[in-house]
Amino acid sequence: YSSYDTTGKQLPCGTACVAAEQCGAYRPAFPFPNPQTSRCERCPWAGCAECSFVLEPEEGGSKQQPVLKCRSCREGFSLDQQGLCIYILDQYLIRTYMAAGCICVCLLAVAVVLYCVLNRNSEALAKGLEHRERCVPHLFDAKLTPFEDRRTSSGVEETYDARAPSFPLNADVHNENIVGVGLVLYYNHLVFVGVIAAFSWFILTFTEGFFSVRQWDALQCGFGSSDPDEVVLAYAHRRGLIALFLWVTVLLASIIFARMQASTARSFDRKHTRMEDYTLSLSNVPPEVTDPNVLQKWVEDILGKPIEGVSIGYDFRGHEQEVEQQLDDRLSDHLEKREARFTSVLGVPGTNPSRRPVRSGLLPVQEGEEATSGSPSGGEGSATREWLSKFRGRFGSGEAFVVMKQEEDVERFFALWDQPRGVQRHHTFMGAEITLREVTSEPTSIVWCHLSTSHRETGLRLACAAVFLLIMAVTFNLLLFFPLSSYVLRYALKAGAPPTRLTTSGLGLIIAIVNSLIDRYIWYQVPRLGFRRKDQADILTFGVRTVMVLVNTLALVTLTARKLAAVGQPEDGILLGAGTTLTRSEELGREGALADAVQYMFLSSTFTFSYIMFWLSYPSSLWQAVFVIRTGLLGKFSLRDCERWLEPMEIWLPWDYASHIQLTCCAFFPLYLAEPPGACASRVLCAVLVLWCAVMYGAQRVVHLRASKETFFTTHRLDKAVMVGWALPVSQLAGTSAWWGARALGLGMWLSASLCLAAFLGSCCLYWILIWMAYKDRQQINTLLYAKPSESYRAALARLRYSYFNTNPVHVLLSDLRPEMGLPETTWYAAGKAYLQAADPKKDALREAQRALAEHAPGLQRGPRSFLTQLTYGVQVWFTGAPKHAYHALDETIE
Repeated sequence: YSSYDTTGKQLPCGTACVAAEQCGAYRPAFPFPNPQTSRCERCPWAGCAECSFVLEPEEGGSKQQPVLKCRSCREGFSLDQQGLCIYILDQYLIRTYMAAGCICVCLLAVAVVLYCVLNRNSEALAKGLEHRERCVPHLFDAKLTPFEDRRTSSGVEETYDARAPSFPLNADVHNENIVGVGLVLYYNHLVFVGVIAAFSWFILTFTEGFFSVRQWDALQCGFGSSDPDEVVLAYAHRRGLIALFLWVTVLLASIIFARMQASTARSFDRKHTRMEDYTLSLSNVPPEVTDPNVLQKWVEDILGKPIEGVSIGYDFRGHEQEVEQQLDDRLSDHLEKREARFTSVLGVPGTNPSRRPVRSGLLPVQEGEEATSGSPSGGEGSATREWLSKFRGRFGSGEAFVVMKQEEDVERFFALWDQPRGVQRHHTFMGAEITLREVTSEPTSIVWCHLSTSHRETGLRLACAAVFLLIMAVTFNLLLFFPLSSYVLRYALKAGAPPTRLTTSGLGLIIAIVNSLIDRYIWYQVPRLGFRRKDQADILTFGVRTVMVLVNTLALVTLTARKLAAVGQPEDGILLGAGTTLTRSEELGREGALADAVQYMFLSSTFTFSYIMFWLSYPSSLWQAVFVIRTGLLGKFSLRDCERWLEPMEIWLPWDYASHIQLTCCAFFPLYLAEPPGACASRVLCAVLVLWCAVMYGAQRVVHLRASKETFFTTHRLDKAVMVGWALPVSQLAGTSAWWGARALGLGMWLSASLCLAAFLGSCCLYWILIWMAYKDRQQINTLLYAKPSESYRAALARLRYSYFNTNPVHVLLSDLRPEMGLPETTWYAAGKAYLQAADPKKDALREAQRALAEHAPGLQRGPRSFLTQLTYGVQVWFTGAPKHAYHALDETIE
């Protein structure tokens, strides 16, 4: 009976023959002499310490046959009546899973019954679902809307269509201004990751045969070589050369791609006019300046011509909830006024005449309507005056945005400021030195409630959040991860076999739940740290998320290695005197087994399962919200509350960017390990990464254009941060090359690890220097190719819908609640409410009402249509993003 077999596979370098009765004495881990294989093996059952053949009668006869049964189990296992060893943890897990499954089934049954029986908040639910459809990015281009263009009194083309089409799924995401330049750069980076993965796959496939890495038997046992160590050195040299070649090519490709991204951002700025092109920023404004008209007059005196206006940032810390509630009330008033206009045009009496009309350019108040709609002198007016009395004690944040009528006015103002762009010169206003700056953020990227937050306060919040996150991680490791992982490893050590899926599923479930909680904490806490720009919060989210997923991946790899080590651990002294050949064969066998295990772990969890669960979260969140609203478990929902519940999730580009770095690092990790020919795990993972990029390229279009709330990424700073973080997978290849170089030189473990770390850090520094030089050179080109003015501010506003006025919450409220200030009438800009920014001529109300009726009353259509026709039409509308019934003429849809 052969005995040298510690990993469950026959070693190619030699065996030892022993008598059958000496298997247990010679190798305690393999006490069972299997007569069928003539090998000393473990008992077939995990956790079985002793097993033997027992004669038992056959069924239906008196003849006896030998049956292998377990006589005793190892520590931590219990012997059941059938002669099987059951792990104690598995017993508890089975009972826990069964109890949890029964509870889930009962809750699901109760939920179905409640959903079918109760039908509360039906009107608010219908409005909320309509609002959900409007929250996705919409195309407000006049040329692509189903209605004809109209010109306002100012001569600006403006489209009136409350149901503007969504972007088609085949939209040019690399050039179209959907939610800003950030989305364009993201898709470019996704394609870049796919190209790097495809190139790496080709290199690994080609070099395996070119460098003759297929001599695995010679590497393990020294066959065909007088000196086995020469084979090991040659293998290490070849492996190091492959990693070095990959590092050089990926490094150069990354620098070239960084320049391409900078060029893309510059071209995007030249092609698409944005609000920041008409705006400049004033800092150090006296805090007592809260009237925009005063600051506007001062700017107009310097410029010598009228400007569009000034938007002052206000300090309303501690009043965020009140401001949000007031904005919701204003939106509700606008919507009620809009509905009243539609019903009045159709000859249907209004439903709620008790609410006062709003001062808004959306729906001008007609004669006689104000008398029937009430006045602000009642209870609501008292509440408004009380709220305003609280706000009058607040001051400005010290920052203001000056909006010009034309792009050239910005350059002219900088010239009149008597300094070129980029050099600050102070002017005095009310005794304070005002600093002029160029604006590089769209109004949707400004966090108005944090403009008054100091950098010191932001730093303190950031430190507290980091400490709390560290406490969460340490608590999780001490209370859950370490005890459970030790118990799982105990199974492998005692049973001599890998843990069962049931055993590891409990640990995986705990890790998934804790990661979800940490994700929620990051998503909730980062926007509240006090960053004044959204891209700053996005960069921090990307950094924290990247570190978290890499640490989680490292923990899983470490746990996998420990499980394999526990399974294949030879007995003490079994390899003493066996020679370097057998020892090396044992070590290389473990490396190959670890690479194979890591490959399947990445394929099953990192590349697939986590993203499937992420995609399923979109419909599950919708079903959860619909169930809560329909059943009324939380009481009666207002229209605005219902809309908030049904709003889709935001576009999470920082999280998606973190996945790019994580998966690339995972694909390159097996290069650290020796592998047999034809089983290159990195080659397989690179091929899967190419497939992943292709799937994500299509799936993310659906997620971003159909299932996510309009979330703006209007700067390229996040992409710059991603390119800085891209140093991790690039430098990982440098560390891999240094690791194999150290092994080729015969250095010890600690020297090899030190050399690997030094190469990693040196590669990071080199990469960051090259990236800085690439971006610096591109910025110099940007200053020479500044975009010329192409359209007026009013034209850009009609297309973009947002501005520095309708995104400033306090400015919106002051324009509506304090008419004595004489501010232009402004409607709050919110996701799903962008159509309220368009003009609403009375002559278009009937057409819009008919369109709404056609959408909400499909039963009024003439002529029944077959199921296949309806399905085809629904797919066409969904893919193109057009409004429902957009391809039907009005005379065909309305009787």
